[in-house]
Amino acid sequence: FTVGSFDSAWYLAVTRDEINDEVSTAKYSLAHNNTAAVVNTSHANRSSSSNAYVIVDADVSGGNARLKATGTSVVNSVSFYRIALGDNTSAGTTGNVTNVINSDVDSASESVDSWAKSSYRAAKYYISVNNDSKTEITNLEALVVHDGSDAFITTYGFTNTGSNDLINLTAAVDGSNVVVSATGNEPNLRVTLYRILLSDSESGSSGDNVNVVAATTVSSTATTIDSFTNSVYTGAFYVFAGYNATEGTASASEVTVVSNDDAYISTGPVISSKGTDQLEFSATQTGATVTVKAASTSGSSTTVTGYRVQMLRGSAGASTADTVLVSTTQTISGAKTFSSPIAL
Repeated sequence: FTVGSFDSAWYLAVTRDEINDEVSTAKYSLAHNNTAAVVNTSHANRSSSSNAYVIVDADVSGGNARLKATGTSVVNSVSFYRIALGDNTSAGTTGNVTNVINSDVDSASESVDSWAKSSYRAAKYYISVNNDSKTEITNLEALVVHDGSDAFITTYGFTNTGSNDLINLTAAVDGSNVVVSATGNEPNLRVTLYRILLSDSESGSSGDNVNVVAATTVSSTATTIDSFTNSVYTGAFYVFAGYNATEGTASASEVTVVSNDDAYISTGPVISSKGTDQLEFSATQTGATVTVKAASTSGSSTTVTGYRVQMLRGSAGASTADTVLVSTTQTISGAKTFSSPIAL
């Protein structure tokens, strides 16, 4: 993308090693300062722990910020969902997602976002911070949850084009609202937020790449909260909110699931008002159906809702027909014909 379009981009990716028929999720956080770019990788969830799949880097060339990848196998394919923030971002709401812009954050703590605590339980944020005076960018992510009385926040995934993080975040319950506040480590910062909100009573909805996971009541026994068919989607990135009214505890969690010969799941980051994890997630696969389950350490009557970004990265996404010589161990099955020119 052009450097004048966005400062920051997150890529929620599903990668397939076409040679070894293995799959992985990964999240790439890219930030640029108009002349150079940096990228960090997180949320790797792999069908093979010994396979690195692709290694990414980033640069700026010809006025474009570029995400680049090198495969550890000779043929790989990637699908990704991009969230981009910066100069071309406009404030507004679509479904559960809202873009929020604060154009001037300084060293004094100030609110950058708020939402009604009676309407919503948790929020997931992707945040881009621009220090125009030094042409520096910070990317970060955050999870926020409240239990009715107090709000809790965790920040992570910092990616800096400069030498330091540009902001610090806090969260608190203020009257009827949950307020997220920022303190700038530099003056005159522009803060752009991509916010996903979840309530305790979400109704399920679906789209090409995004689904809202309807509210489900779970207990200490693993209970199905979502499912998909791996011929339709290879992998999914989830944000889940949990709340138990009896115990008065709440949580927010990121979860990734990827499917191939089996289902593979990873959890984290997590924020919980309990101080320990409220929800334990698992995934199973029967035939082509992947089932995601949750069990609650708060016991029965724990409500779970979610937001899902999903992608298909089926086999044969890239041709392997011309692949013969490789530097990594490969498994070759089926009839193969090898030929060489005849010397005359």
